[in-house]
Order: sequence, then structure tokens, then C-alpha cells
Amino acid sequence: MDVLAPAAPSAPAEVVYREILERSGSGVFQSTAEGRFIFVNAALARICGYASPEEMKAAVTDIRNQLYVLPQQYDDYLREMEASDEAPGQEVQIYRKDGTRLWAQIRARAVRGEDGRTLYYEGTLEDVTARRQTQARLERSARQLTALSQMGLAVTSSLDQTIVLNRVLDEILNLLNVDSVAVLLLEGEQLVMAAVGGSGTVSLIGRRMPVGAGVAGEVVRTGRSVLIQDEAGQARLYRPLEQFTVYEAQSLLAAPLKLQGEVIGVIEVVHEAPASFLQDDVQMLEAAASWAALAIGNARQHARLERRLQESEALSVISQALNETHDLDAILKMIVDAARQIIPKVERAVIHLLDEDAQTLRSAAYSSDEPLSRSELAMRPGEGVAGRVLAEGIPINVGDIRTDPRYLPSGSHHNMHSLLVAPVQSGERRLGTISVQSAEPHAFSSDDQQLLRTLGLQAALAIENARLLAAESRARHDAEVLGEISTILSSTLDYERVLDQLLEQVNRLVPSDMAELMLVEGNLYARTVRQRGYEKFGEEVVRAVGAMALDITATPRLRHMTETGQPLVIPDVRADPGWLPRAAMIHIGSWVGAPIVVQNQGVIAFFSLEKLESGYYTAEHGHRLAAFAGQASLAIQNARLYANLERALRHEKSMRAQLVQSEKLAAMGRLVASVAHELNNPLQAIQNSLYLVSQENELTPQAREDLQVALTEADRMAALISRLRETYRPATAEQFRYESLNSIIEEVQKLISTHLRHNNVHFSFEPDPRLPKVPGLRDQLKQVILNLCLNAVEAMPRGGELRLRTEHLPKQGEVLVTISDTGEGIDPVDLRNIFEPFFTTKEGGTGLGLFITHEIIQRHQGRVEVESQVGHGATFRVWLPVTRTEMSHTDPGAQFDAKSINQWC
Repeated sequence: MDVLAPAAPSAPAEVVYREILERSGSGVFQSTAEGRFIFVNAALARICGYASPEEMKAAVTDIRNQLYVLPQQYDDYLREMEASDEAPGQEVQIYRKDGTRLWAQIRARAVRGEDGRTLYYEGTLEDVTARRQTQARLERSARQLTALSQMGLAVTSSLDQTIVLNRVLDEILNLLNVDSVAVLLLEGEQLVMAAVGGSGTVSLIGRRMPVGAGVAGEVVRTGRSVLIQDEAGQARLYRPLEQFTVYEAQSLLAAPLKLQGEVIGVIEVVHEAPASFLQDDVQMLEAAASWAALAIGNARQHARLERRLQESEALSVISQALNETHDLDAILKMIVDAARQIIPKVERAVIHLLDEDAQTLRSAAYSSDEPLSRSELAMRPGEGVAGRVLAEGIPINVGDIRTDPRYLPSGSHHNMHSLLVAPVQSGERRLGTISVQSAEPHAFSSDDQQLLRTLGLQAALAIENARLLAAESRARHDAEVLGEISTILSSTLDYERVLDQLLEQVNRLVPSDMAELMLVEGNLYARTVRQRGYEKFGEEVVRAVGAMALDITATPRLRHMTETGQPLVIPDVRADPGWLPRAAMIHIGSWVGAPIVVQNQGVIAFFSLEKLESGYYTAEHGHRLAAFAGQASLAIQNARLYANLERALRHEKSMRAQLVQSEKLAAMGRLVASVAHELNNPLQAIQNSLYLVSQENELTPQAREDLQVALTEADRMAALISRLRETYRPATAEQFRYESLNSIIEEVQKLISTHLRHNNVHFSFEPDPRLPKVPGLRDQLKQVILNLCLNAVEAMPRGGELRLRTEHLPKQGEVLVTISDTGEGIDPVDLRNIFEPFFTTKEGGTGLGLFITHEIIQRHQGRVEVESQVGHGATFRVWLPVTRTEMSHTDPGAQFDAKSINQWC
């Protein structure tokens, strides 16, 4: 079937259809469930950056991982399409050929065959990158307007230092009509640009200068205002900062910011023209400086109080969490979030914990807008700032990491400057570090250092509590799980079910991404009999794992477990020299295995568990898996013993059933011969009477046609009775002729049309015009169709619909006849017995109709199945071969060729 033309259009129509798709401005595609493109039009190839559809189909062989930026979105969309005929559109990011990303809107559906199974997926793809970018810009503008509105409201009531300073600078710009204005605050041995006003001065924010440099340094040193008006005073100016502004100062006025008699900073105003200030301007600036200093003091006091309150609340919440929950990950995340929230200017907070086995500092929690780099995820003790803090147990405050040799560059986050690290320490035991970073140089104070150390103590307490609880909880949990698993495994003795349960239950005790159960064959090979988790890598990997048979002596890990009888753990398979890589296991990072040992038999099976991440499995996992393997050994032994016993019982039952069936068939043969003899005389009388009536000349055409049907059926009955006399003489291959099932069904329809009309049953037939003829005995095939149709009519006492359909199955070399009704259905309890002789649910029935039908179908080397739901009708399906193979004369079906008598239905 052409996947581009589900409705099977003619060749010209298909060409037009393809041309429409090729010329469409939208991307159009069809793809398989395995993630390969069947069809791609030129628009889609162009959108994705490929020169032609052929290039794109050849290049993209895994849509999920090659095209989707987030592969999980592909999985989710497939599930939506399988759940409904039309899945809603999705907007996702996809990769172009050159690796760039674009936003795409995809609308697709699952195309299904007549049996309801998905054939392929088809849909369209639109490039909506421009719309998404416009939307992002609009949203960003809206956020900016909202922020500006909020800042405007805060100006009248806020105690925030930055807001207060900006208000002061705006007033000074208006009153003094200067080009720029700046506030420099004293921080240790430096003056920092805390706020600036005037165009072209924003880049000055955060710039630093030595506390004794320039006019500002003079003001700090003397505590008095300074005015520079002429060329002689130009030499006193600190020029390096002018590279960050558009102005070159010719006139400068600076006044001290004093709080309780102590200089805390300087306020400067600048003119590009010389001699721009009056003496009154000095007084004006000093007055403004007084108000600014007071505002700064109030803001700082408010900030300190607010900081203390935040610290108390955060520490209280963390302390409460330590008492109420033992979720270590949640508590550590709470701690880093608190550090980022309370300490000003923090942009990233991270807790690293010491992995004592690997002697590595590994990231345990972080709070940041960006993910950690690879080097920040794991560090060595003694290396870098965090490594030194762990080794020495003393906090380290780095004002600028770019100039500090102790800092190891991470290769990312180049905008970071300040770093503060404190130990996570319980008594003398150092468990890790907690660190914060800021984009501003010298961002952290001694107060910040003390708070971070306190948070480190809280983290240490949480870790110790969690470890104690985890050890106790794990021991209790393991015991409970092993008990539950033992109950589950002992609840069934079915061997296959036991194998399923083993692989299902082991994950409760030892987590894994992939798992295998391998049985030992002949003490030489371990063959995979159950697997889980490989589906994510595709059918090829699943098949490879399923077909895996490892030579135990040539596989180091299996040989080791066989020789020792003990579990084996490989934390990092890539670092293990004895690991033998296989194509089906290239994704494995960490592995644990355990042998299943039976006394006096040795190793009979292996568990093999894998994790994608390296370093996951530890010796503890090996101990748990060994404990589970002990229970698995007992379950397998019991299941094997039960399977052997059950096999013996089934053999005995089968022999008994064959004896009973033989007796039934023998009795039935004798009964058939007797009835055939008794039916012959009245049937001859009927034939003679019908012949005489057929000689009448006044019969209408319809009457003559009906009479001909009666004569034909009487002749067929005579032939049946004739064959009944030769009950034990089977039909030979020469008697089989190639017959048209479509024509046989049409004859049956004519035969029962009156019966259908009287019972208010609507008959419909969908013949397959390409249906080939099948080898068979026409009368017997007709009898099969007639029996099933009459049974269907009887199942619809209040009327209904009888549907017949024929279908050619070339791959199977068979034809299929489907007979469905809308009747009362068959009770599930009766379904297993309906083809047994003498079984009936009808009053006065003989229980031979379906038995005879089944025998005829078997004699024709076919098969029959039935599906039914009480109250929703029944469907019989009959498969007959297109070619016939010669059957042995010992075939039981060959001994009952004449059993198909309609009167026995």
C-alpha cells in the first residue's frame, strides 16, 4: 500500500497529490513509529536547512533525538496521537541541519489500518520562530513597564538604598543643571560607584577606585567639600574612570556624605565646561549630601534589620524542617535557596558533599538560574577554593576570582567575580562545602561569611540526621521488601510467571535503568530470558539484548561470579579494564550483578542490573542483590519442579481426552450410518415430487427459480446421505476442487433469504473482488457457511444484522471469512466448549452443528475462531488455505468426512 495515498487513488491522482505536497508552503511529512521519515516535502527540508527532501530523509534517521531539542516532547506527542485520531498541535524547538534552533508548530495524526493498528504518522510543520521572538519581545517590554511602574510606586515609600540614591541624584541633576552626578560609598580601602545620574554614565555603576585617589579621596581624608573650577585643579582629578563615560570633567564639585560624624562616602557633580559652579552650589550640594547620608543610614539600618529578620526566619524554617522531615535533598535545597535569598548580590549558591569512596566533592544542591558546569559538579579535596576550605575547615572570601590564583576556572559563568566558601562541618568531621558567587567584585562582607558558616552547620546537621535515618530506614525497608517479595514469589508456581516476577521485583530492592535475567545453559552459556528498560534505545537494541548468549568462561564478570558465588559491582564500567563492551550495552555507566545458586547444581542464572550514570552502584547494592538472589533461587527451583509435574499431568490428561474423543467419534459414526439409511427413502419421494412439479408449464419465473433451489438442495442432501453410507471411507484429494467462496456465500444468501426476512434479520456481504479460489468440497463449504448463518439468526430472536466479509491474506497464503451478528452473544464459560460434540445451550439442540462445522474446516486444513461479548453479538472467523497439502491417512479428521448433515445442526 502506498503510504502517501491511503485511499488508493489512481496513478495520475497520486502524482497530483504528491505535487501538491511538494509545492506546499508548509512543511509536510510522514514518518514511522520508529522515528524515520517516509516522506518530506521541499518546504520542510528548506525550513530545517536541508538542500532537498532526499538529503533530509537520509540525514534524519532518528526524529526523536536528532530533531527534537527536548526528546521527551516527541514521546508525549506520540502518546497523544495513539490515544486519539487527531492530536492537538504542539509548539517545540527543533534543530536545523547546522545545529541552530527554531520554533516549530507541529500538527499530526496517526494513520491506522483496517485492524486499528498505526501504519504511520503524517502532519505539517510551520516555522513560528518569528512569532515567538516577537512575543518574547512584547512580554519583555511588558515586564519592563511593570517594573518601572513598581519602582515609581516605591520611590515615595521605599527604604531601599538604591531607590533613595537615585531619587537624590535626580533632584541634584534638576537643581544644579549638571552633566552628571555620582555617589561613591566607602567599602574597606576602596570607593565604589553606588549610583550615577546623567546620560552615558550607567557603565560607572560598580566601578572602584582607591580610597586615597583623586578629589573623592581628598574629601574622604579631610571630611570637607572640594571645588575644581580652573585648569590648575585638573591634575587633582582621577581620570581612569572617564573611559566609562562620555564626559570629560572641566568643573567638579564634591561633598562628603557624613553619618553621625563619620564619612561614609562622597557625592560628586561634573560639568564639561570650566567654571560652571557658584559658591551657592557648594552649600546646595552639602545640604543634599546631608539628606542623602541620612537616607543612606536609614536604608542601611532598615536593610540590617530586614536581613536579621530574614536570617532568623530562614534559620527557623530550616530548624523546623530538620525536626519535621528527613528529606535531605529538600533541606539542602532549602539551605542554598536561603543563602541566595538572604545574602545580597548572590547569584549562585552551591553545596558540595564529599564522596568518601571516590574522594571527590560532588554537587548535592544548588540555586542558580543556570546549570552547573562539569567542573563544578565534581572537584577534588585540596584543589581550588572549595577544596582548600574542605582541607583547612576555614571560610575563604575571594573578592575577585579572576585575580586569585587559588580559583580553578570552570570554563563557564565568566561574569562571576566574588566567591565566598564555608565548610559544611559536623564537629571535626568535614562533610563538604557551601559556596555563593556574585557577578560584582568584593560583594561579600564579614556578616555574609558568618551567615554562610551558620548555614554550613545546619547542612551538616541535616546530613548527619539523614544518614542515620537512612541507614536504619534502609535496613527496615530491605527486610520488609524481602518479606513482601518472598510472599509474591511464593504465590505462583508458574515458571514463566516466576521469571517475570523476578525481574519486576528486583527493582524494588536495587534500582536500575535496565535489567536482565540470564539463565545458564549447559554450564557454558548465559542466555537472556527476561529484560527491562532497553525499549528506550529502540527495537534493534531490544533484539540484541534478547538474543544475547554470553560464554561464561570468556566473560570476566560472569566467570568471577561463577567461581566465587558472590555478587560483583562495577561502579564505572568505562574505567574497568575487564569490562567487555558490547553494542547493545554501550549506554551503561554503572553495573551490578549477582549469581543465582542452587545447592548441588551451582550457578543456574545471573541478575544483571545497569544504570546510565557512572558511579551509581556501591557494595551495598551488591549485598541487597545477593539477598534477593537467594530468594530467587528457591522460587526458580519450586517453579521448575511444579512445571515438570504439570507437564506430566497435562500428558496424562491429553491421553484421556483422546480416548474419550475416539469413543465419541466411533459412537457418532454408527449413529450417522443408521440415520442415513432411514432418511434415504423419504428423500427420494421428495425428489420425485419436486421433479413432477418442475414439469408444470404454468409456473412463474420466481416459482421456477425457487423450485430449482429446492431441487438443488434435495440433490445435495441425497449426495450427503450417499456419503453417509460410506462413513469410514474418507474423501480423496481428487474430490477437492477449487471453489469460489464468494459464490458459495451468495448461494447461501438465496437459500436463507426467506428465513432472514421472517426473522427480521438484515443481511450484508462485503466480498473481496480479488479473492482467489480455495481447494475444497463445495457442498461441505456451503454447509459451513449455512450452519454459521443459521446459528447467528437463532442468536437474534428480535432481529438484527448479519454481516459477512471475505478477505485475501496473501502473506499467510489464506483467505478469511468473517461472520458477525448483533445477537445475544455467547457466555464466556461456554466459549471453550462450543466446538465439542453434543455440547449445546439450546432446548432440543443436539450439540453437533458447530462440532460438524469445526470438523469440516479441519478437514479442509483450515481453522476457526470465535469472539463474543454477552449482549453484543458474536464473530466467527474461518481461515482456509489457498493451496492444499496432502494429509496423512491417520489424520483423525479424515475418518469423519460425512458428518456435515444440516438436519443435525
